[in-house]
Parts: sequence; C-alpha cells; structure tokens
Amino acid sequence: MSNWGCLYLILRANFDGMPSDTVPIPPGPKTEDGIADYRSGKRVTGLKYDKGMGVVHVHFVDVASGHEGIITTDFIIGADGVHSTIRSLLQAPTRKEYAGYIAWRGTVPERLVSKKAVEYFSNRLNFSLMKGTYFISYIIPTEGGHVNPGERLINWVWYYVVPEGSPEMKAVFTDIHGKLHGNTVPQGLVNPSVWDRQVARYISQMIPPLAEIVAKTPKVFVTKVREAQCTVDASFFDGRIVLVGDAFTAFRSHMGMASEQAARHCWQMDRVWRGEITQKQRDQEATFYASKFILLNRMIGLGGLELVLQVCKNVISYAWLTIKRKLGFI
Repeated sequence: MSNWGCLYLILRANFDGMPSDTVPIPPGPKTEDGIADYRSGKRVTGLKYDKGMGVVHVHFVDVASGHEGIITTDFIIGADGVHSTIRSLLQAPTRKEYAGYIAWRGTVPERLVSKKAVEYFSNRLNFSLMKGTYFISYIIPTEGGHVNPGERLINWVWYYVVPEGSPEMKAVFTDIHGKLHGNTVPQGLVNPSVWDRQVARYISQMIPPLAEIVAKTPKVFVTKVREAQCTVDASFFDGRIVLVGDAFTAFRSHMGMASEQAARHCWQMDRVWRGEITQKQRDQEATFYASKFILLNRMIGLGGLELVLQVCKNVISYAWLTIKRKLGFI
C-alpha cells in the first residue's frame, strides 16, 4: 500500500526531475524524451477545438495573479479527479451518487502504538467487521516515502451508514467553527464531541489493536463515500481529449482502485498509439472496466455494512454485465 503524497513525489521525479526525500536523485531524461514543464496554479477556463488544424486551444487563468493565457496542443489528458474541470467544460454527462454511508479516516505513526498492535497490522490488509459497520486498515509509507519499521503510518478507514439529509449527517459534517461541509471535514476541523460519541458507541466491539490505533490517531477527518461515472465515451474532439482515472469514473473506495484505474487508462492509450487497438476499442474497454469495478466496489462495501439486499441486487447486475460482455454486446 502507498499514499498519495509518496506516489506524487515519485511521479514528479520521473516527469520533470523534481528531487525529494522520496527520490533524492531523480532519473535523468532519456535522449528521446521531450521537455517536461510542470505548471502549477493554473485553472483551465475553456476548451476550443480547431477541427481543421487538429488542435485544441486551452484557455486558463493563473489563480495567483489573475493573468489569462492560452496553450495550443494536439492532445489533452484530463486527469483532474472526481470534480474534473475538464469533464465539466466538455459538458460530459455524468452520474453522481452518494453511497449512503460515510468514511471516518485517520493515520497514526506506528511509533506511537504498541509493538503488538504494529505486528497485528503488518503485512496484510485488515478487515474488522462490527455490527452494521466495518474498518479496513493497513500500513503505508509516510508522504516522504519512509518505509522502515518505526517510521511508517498505520492507515484506517471506518465505513458507517448515515442517511443523506439526516440530523446525524448535519452534525457530523458541521465543523468546530459551525461551518457545514458538503463532502469532507478536513483534519483538525472535526467536532471532537461528535467524534467522541462515535467512538464511545462502538469501542466495545473493537478488537484491542484497532481500539488502540483509533484512540491514538492525532487528527481524524470524515468524508462522504460517493461514486461518479461519465456516461459517454472517455475521448472527445476526435480523440484529442481523453478523460483518465477519477475524472472518468470514481469508484467507492473499498478496493483502492483509483491509481490502478488511472494507470490502466494510460497503458490503454499507449496501445492506441502503438496501433494495437483503436481509440474506439480503448474507450469501450475503459467503460466496461469502470462498470465492472463500480459493481465490485459496491458489493464489498455493502457486504461489510451487512446490507444484504443491496448486495444481491449488485450481484445480479454484475452477472448481467458479464453475460453481455461474453455475448459481445459491450
């Protein structure tokens, strides 16, 4: 398992040679590599396709200075996440859905917990099932990439059913300053009385190692579990723009598929450029993959929450999807 900060630093080292504690000596560019220019703080405001020239004009604004600019390119990868600006500008139809439950989350440095607890969470992904709720937990490197025992983090996620629009939802997502958040209450802003009640309600069901890491987590945060799926092909403007990763489909978080899906999308594009498959075949494969893992993630999450009827419905949908694939309909 890894974390976003560590993965980001590895990717930057390979993209534009940025050094960090994770990759202190980045690999140098190969002779056939082009020039990589990483520009942060630029917000895309418009996309205009010139079909005759086969290029896209990207309008943007510098969020710090307010200065506007245009970049002309022959290919765009829209990899800007679940709230994708590129997808919005393309007006791509997207189905968004609250899963019906939330995720309490946190990490604790393993040096702060007992040796017995560290041993319990090491070398595996742990599922801790309780009545109508469950945890997953595992060890990850620090954002700086430290993986040595004693320097790592124990990461946990606690899935818990909360109806949309309920008084409990309002209480959970109102922070210490009284602000109501729409999707996530960041670390340091969770109302401690709400969190204390949540823990007190379930502490007796937790096994000792789990209870220990939850109690010793310095700062928790909470987010609504959602899924989002673009309901049209992933490529636009004659293949000049392609949506990648969460910008195309965002799964529920149970299987940790976000990075894997994005990597698969990039591998698929490499196959297109090599002439192994067409862009249309690539888009069909991306759509099938998204539909498949939306259902698998649902089944795992709903099963852990003991929502048996909903699990059965998704099992049937998965079987029907597989049959249609076998028959060549998708």
